[in-house]
Amino acid sequence: AVHSLGRELSRKELDGLYAFLAGKYEDYKGELQLLEFESIRNDTLDALLRQQDLPPDLGEQILKMYQDREQNEVWRDYCVQHFGPYAKAKWKDGARARSDPEWAEITNAYWQATTETATTIAGTALIGMNSLADQYPGLTKDQVADRSLQLAGDDACGDASRVTAFRMCAQLGRPEVLPSARVVAQTGGSIHLRMAATATVGDLGDKTDVELIQSLAAGSEARIKPIA
Repeated sequence: AVHSLGRELSRKELDGLYAFLAGKYEDYKGELQLLEFESIRNDTLDALLRQQDLPPDLGEQILKMYQDREQNEVWRDYCVQHFGPYAKAKWKDGARARSDPEWAEITNAYWQATTETATTIAGTALIGMNSLADQYPGLTKDQVADRSLQLAGDDACGDASRVTAFRMCAQLGRPEVLPSARVVAQTGGSIHLRMAATATVGDLGDKTDVELIQSLAAGSEARIKPIA
């Protein structure tokens, strides 16, 4: 049903979809699994972004849902994922966003999201910010790299967001992350975190890291060996 929505929805249809998007999983628990429900809401947001004329209050709705702490973290993460596509749909380039207060709200929400380190949300924010950085005002690659470096070195950061932070440091060329990456590659909590740290050492390291990489390649962990 979501995929059959047209590209010229009426105001009444938009309001109906907004009401659905703002709902809570508890209202549908008997009919759908959580990820099924969130997938439908995700597809609904995609349909709204494909409208011939972008709904004027869509950005407000996305921000409101992200900021609603009664929503589950899966949906709030999806909302953060949509900040970037919404920005690109509304402002084709950064110059058009410069003087729009809504863009400032989205930028602030991105930074707020990078503090939600116990879940995937901080990592999702880093990815979205990086996709817009140096193109849209108030976001630079250096800022994203600095925040990624902070999270990668923070043992209190959740593994999911820390994985993203390590890989973002590698992508943005920040060798300052190497001391943390070397330690985590050997003793990090989850296997996925160790995999990310190992790949980061490979991307940014130097000849002093050869022995570490060789030991990881010769180790017993099957998922680390191919990366090493």
